[in-house]
Amino acid sequence: MASLSIRLDPQSLKNPDADLRYVLPDTLQEQSKGRIKADGYDYETGDVMVVFLQVDDPEWAMKFVRAFLAAHEVMGNDLSGLARISAE
Repeated sequence: MASLSIRLDPQSLKNPDADLRYVLPDTLQEQSKGRIKADGYDYETGDVMVVFLQVDDPEWAMKFVRAFLAAHEVMGNDLSGLARISAE
């Protein structure tokens, strides 16, 4: 299994609710029919939230996550231009 991380700066979010750390990965897991799995979260300097995801195909997963975020708001946030997605 590979890992993806999604970094979100709360200062850039319209709704910086900490529940994003649960809602975002759960939604991605559901929408991907289990190909993406929640794998925890952490915080970096400046309260930047980092959501970790387990994936079997990082290239596919990055495309999926980007497309999902471009088409959907999560908890009132348009994350398409704010989320920093990287493969670990």
